[in-house]
Amino acid sequence: MVKYQKISDELRKKIVSGEYPPGTQIALERELCEKYSVSRITVKRAVDELVKQGLIVKRRGSGTFVKSVEDSDMKALSMSRQFEGFTESYQGKK
Repeated sequence: MVKYQKISDELRKKIVSGEYPPGTQIALERELCEKYSVSRITVKRAVDELVKQGLIVKRRGSGTFVKSVEDSDMKALSMSRQFEGFTESYQGKK
C-alpha cells in the first residue's frame, strides 16, 4: 500500500469512528507531514482522496474540514473498502 493511501485510510477511520466529528478542522498539511514523516505532496494526495470520497471539504484560506455525513451514507462508507486489502494483495492473479 502506498503512503498516501495509509494516511487517507487512517484519517478516514478517525472520521467514520467519530473521532473527527462533522465540522472539525483536520490538521494542517505541514503538521500531517511532520506526523507521518512524508512530503507535502503525499499529504495532499491523501487529503484529495478524502475529498473525492466526500468525507472532507477544503476551504481556501480556512483549512480542511470534516463534512457532515448522513447515517445511511456512513454505513456505506464503512463497508465500501472492506475487501480492498484482499484485492490489492491478489491483484493480477486468478
